[in-house]
Amino acid sequence: MLILGALLLISFFIYKRKPRTQLNEVDQINRSTNVPMVEPVARDLPQIRERGSLVVLAPYNSTSYFIYSGEPLGYEYELLQGFAREQNLELKMVVVTDPKSILPLLNSGEGDIAAGRLVPTPESEAHVSFTRALYRTEPVLVQQATPPESAGSGTEQALAPGPADPLPEVDIQARLITNPAQLAGKTVNLPEQSPYRKTLVELADEISGDVYVVEMGEKMQDEALAQKVARGEVQFTVMQSNLADLKEAEFKNLKVRPIVGRAHSVAWAVRKNSPELMNH
Repeated sequence: MLILGALLLISFFIYKRKPRTQLNEVDQINRSTNVPMVEPVARDLPQIRERGSLVVLAPYNSTSYFIYSGEPLGYEYELLQGFAREQNLELKMVVVTDPKSILPLLNSGEGDIAAGRLVPTPESEAHVSFTRALYRTEPVLVQQATPPESAGSGTEQALAPGPADPLPEVDIQARLITNPAQLAGKTVNLPEQSPYRKTLVELADEISGDVYVVEMGEKMQDEALAQKVARGEVQFTVMQSNLADLKEAEFKNLKVRPIVGRAHSVAWAVRKNSPELMNH
């Protein structure tokens, strides 16, 4: 876990100042949205070897995969590169802009592996197979501990609201959550189809109080939601603890506790009819 933390931290600080404009020059980008689930195409490791390349579908983010100065980086990317080398395959990344479409795109044959902080759930396991865990993490609450102006140097531009986007005036300390039970009656914003929606439903049952979940559209990812919390645009979100720790390092006014659910695995996904790829 120490190695994972170090790699993620290095990736974060590079990602924070990367030039995004080079992505089109490096990767294919799949901009499909709301792709329906389909039956998996017939393609396994022998066909992939015949083609000579391993195609991986992944979102563009600070821990899975990103480009810095024209070079591909990311914790999951490094693991994928190692696997591709072991199989004598060229690694090709396809950036998926709609994370909730990544598994349907996998089954339709747009890629061979889906990556990107994927959390196996009963719903997703009905359609794809998941590899052994890359690591384990916990869902934590991300909230403001202090006002946006205390977020830290270097974040002022990211945090500055537009003319029609005033920051709400809230009493930060009055609403600071220190125990999951205090989320009763609160609203938590999540990306669409987040695995943590079920976590919050289970929490609501345990604490005998409603926790209201708002799913954000527009292909919202965890990183953008953390920034919205830092800006005061939303009060709470839930994300993987390792990513939340990176966001806390970036935005000094965030607090990334308490833990709100059980520890779980993060893995890659392959098609159910790709047993050879799965077992390698």
